[in-house]
Amino acid sequence: MCESVLANLFDSLDILITERIADETFRLLGSPPECLKFFCSDVICKEKTVRFGNACPFLENFLIDAEAFWISGKKGRLKSGTWLQTDRSGKEHALEASAVSLGAKKLLLIELARSSYGEKQALIQKGREVSLAYQRLAKTEAELKRAKEAAEKASLAKSEFLAHMSHEIRTPLNAVIGMTGILLDTKLEPEQRYQAEVIHSSSNMLLSLINNILDFSKIEAGKLELEILSFDVRKLVENVCTMLNSKAEEKGLELLSHIGEDIPLTVRGDPGRMSQILINLVNNAVKFTEEGRIEIRVRVSESEVRGTTGQPMNPDLVPLTFEVSDTGIGIPDELRERLFKPFSQADNSVTRKYGGTGLGLAISRQLAELMGGEITVESEQGKGSTFRFAVRLEKQKNGHSCCKEDRVEIDKSDLLEKDVRILLVEDNELNQIIAKTILNKLGFTTEVADNGIMAIEALKKSRYNIVFMDIQMPKMDGLEATKAIRDPGSGVLDHDIPVIAMTAHAMADDRNRCLAAGMNGYITKPIQPQKLLEVIEEQLERGRGFYHSPLTT
Repeated sequence: MCESVLANLFDSLDILITERIADETFRLLGSPPECLKFFCSDVICKEKTVRFGNACPFLENFLIDAEAFWISGKKGRLKSGTWLQTDRSGKEHALEASAVSLGAKKLLLIELARSSYGEKQALIQKGREVSLAYQRLAKTEAELKRAKEAAEKASLAKSEFLAHMSHEIRTPLNAVIGMTGILLDTKLEPEQRYQAEVIHSSSNMLLSLINNILDFSKIEAGKLELEILSFDVRKLVENVCTMLNSKAEEKGLELLSHIGEDIPLTVRGDPGRMSQILINLVNNAVKFTEEGRIEIRVRVSESEVRGTTGQPMNPDLVPLTFEVSDTGIGIPDELRERLFKPFSQADNSVTRKYGGTGLGLAISRQLAELMGGEITVESEQGKGSTFRFAVRLEKQKNGHSCCKEDRVEIDKSDLLEKDVRILLVEDNELNQIIAKTILNKLGFTTEVADNGIMAIEALKKSRYNIVFMDIQMPKMDGLEATKAIRDPGSGVLDHDIPVIAMTAHAMADDRNRCLAAGMNGYITKPIQPQKLLEVIEEQLERGRGFYHSPLTT
C-alpha cells in the first residue's frame, strides 16, 4: 500500500500519522486532521518534520516504550494511555497514541480518544491531578502548622525571656531607686545631694526605657490590654502638668494648659495610657524646645460631633482632641513619616544631640490606635510643632464623679492619723528595707513576712488592713499564699483582706494571674511612695473599717 493511500485512509479517520526517521524525529504522512490542528501546530516543524518532546512530555515518555516495541518486531500495535492536551484557548482535549510496525516502517499514530474511553481516562487523570493537588495542599498545611507552632514557641520564649529579664532588672533597680529616694530624704551636703539626685534621675531614665521596651513588646504581641475606668480629664491634664512643670522650668519654658468648658467632668477610658501618651508628647516638646512655651489644649472635636453625613454622633460618646504645641525646632516635611517608626527619630543628628530610643512616639501612636484614635502632627521647621491625639471616650452615666459612686471618701489627714496596719510579704532583704522605710515614713505600721507560709501564719494571729505581696518567693509564692488567704478553711482571721501584688513581674499575663489568684490590685517595682499611698487610699476608701489594735489569738 503506497504512502499516499495510507495517508488518505488515516486522514479520513481523523488520525495523525507520522513515520520515525531518527531518534525523537518523525515525518508527517499526509495532512494534519482538522481536529488535531491545535496539536500539530506545536509539534510540526519545517518540511513536515515532527518533534513531540517539548510540546508533550507524556508522549515523550511513551516513545521510550514505542522504541522497544519497534525493535522487538512484534505485530499489532502498542497503545499509550490517554492524556490531556490543552490548546491555546485553554480548552483540554483527550488524546491517545499508538505505535505500529508496518514492514520496515515505524509508525506513530495520534488521535482523539474515543468518547467514553477518553472521558474515563480524562477523569482518571483529573483524579490523579486532584490527588496530587491534595497531597501538595496537605504538605503545605503541615508545613504551615509546623511554622505556626515554631512561631508560637518563639513568641512564648520571647515573652518568658522578657518577663524574666524584667523581673531580674527591676529587682536591683528597685534597690537603687528606693535607696537613693530614702537617701534624698536625709540631710546631705550639697555635693552629696547632687550626686544622689544624678543616681536617682539616671535610675528613673533606665526604668522608663525598660517600660517602653516592655510596652512595645506587649503591643507587638497583642497582649496589651486597656483598663477602662472613670476619670476626670481636667485632673489628668493637671497631673501631667504638675509632673513635668519642673522640667520645663529648668529650661525657662512655660507649660500651660487650656481645657474647653464643654468637656464633661468625668469620662470613661484608660487614664493610665492616655497619661502615658500626653507625658510622652509633653516630654518631647520640652526636650526639643529651647525657649518659649508648651501648651496643652483639650477640646471637643466639633468636626466629629456631627459625622461626615451631618447626623449627630452616638450621644454616649464624646470625641476629644488633645493638642500639645511647642515653639521648638520643628520637623522638616520629608522627615515626618519617620517620627512614628520604632527606634527612629527625625534624623541621626537629633538622636545624638537629644538622646532617646525613638520608641516613645511609636508606642503613643499604637496606644492611640488601640483606643480607636490617632495621632497626627503639624510642624514648621524653626517655629515649632503641634501633635494632636484624637479619641472618642464614653460619657460617665448616672453622676459626675467616678469616686463618689463606689467609694467612701476619707480625708487624707484622717487616713494618716489612723492605726493602719500593713503586712509586707517579701523575701528580698533590700526590698524589705525599702518598702518598710517608705511605708513607715507615710505613717503606717508595717510588719514583714519572708514568704507565703509566714504570711499565712501572721494572718492567723493578727488582723491587718492591707497585705502587699511579692510573687516570686521560696517555700510558698505570692499566688499560692493569696489563694490560701481566700480559702475559708485556711484559718486566717480575714479572708477578704485586700491583697496587693508588689512585684518586679510587669507583663500583662503576670497581672492577670495575680487577679485570677484573688488579689485586689497590682503595682510593679521599683516602688514609688506616691503610688503606694494611692493604692492604700483606694483600698481603704472602699468602705473597709480601720483596726486600731491587733486581735491576737
